[in-house]
Amino acid sequence: MTKLLDAFFFSEKRKNLVIFLRDGAKNLTEIKDSLDVKAPAIIPQIRILEEKKIVIQKGKEYFLTDIGQILADYYICPLVDTLDLVEDNQQFFSIHDLLMIPKPLLKQLHKLKGCGVDQVDPQNMYEPHRLFIEKLSSSKCIKGVTPIFNPSYPDFFLEMAKQEKEIILILAPEVYQRIEAEYHNLIKEFLDLNNTQIYIYNDELKLAMIITDHYFSFTPFFKDGSYDSQRNLIGTESSAISWGTEFFNYLLNNSNKI
Repeated sequence: MTKLLDAFFFSEKRKNLVIFLRDGAKNLTEIKDSLDVKAPAIIPQIRILEEKKIVIQKGKEYFLTDIGQILADYYICPLVDTLDLVEDNQQFFSIHDLLMIPKPLLKQLHKLKGCGVDQVDPQNMYEPHRLFIEKLSSSKCIKGVTPIFNPSYPDFFLEMAKQEKEIILILAPEVYQRIEAEYHNLIKEFLDLNNTQIYIYNDELKLAMIITDHYFSFTPFFKDGSYDSQRNLIGTESSAISWGTEFFNYLLNNSNKI
């Protein structure tokens, strides 16, 4: 097994070649151009992968074998994508509590590849910042999770709902209690609309999250249990939105509708 791992990871060229061939057959010219290598540098690496039955040549094209395709799709590429995600956002992952993420979704962190950290100005932390407003304003469907009370949210989400956007919110119990007490008429107007729903989470909520048609934002709590009001992991790739939607549905299944 160690030798097979070495075939993928001991050489950057072999790893990149397997990832490149994942999407289909390529000839030597395409391989050289994509990987920015010369033939004498890549051909020996191809031969090693052929010996391991990971790559096969047919005519002038190179393919992944069946086992090569399985390893690339389900093990190598997800691992590489996960490592890239963590490396690109190492500080974010090191200071936040990730153990609140359901295990099936922890195994799919590779879907968040391409996500990056958005830093909020601490002087304006209670005002929806420009990117947040821009992304939600251009969306047809908004799914939100909030563990904290933000005084700007009641008016903001009511305005979004009046624009006929579908809005589903999951709130921590204490957040809903405060909104109900201080914004009773507003929350009633919000819920009277046909395109809105509010759910109360049944347990301690240790994350904030927004998922729209084309935007994903995720903020787990710090490891000490406090809320991070300044950093969000954001992305626009369909895989990140899919991951966020699955997480949202998990939370929804543990919530009660108002």
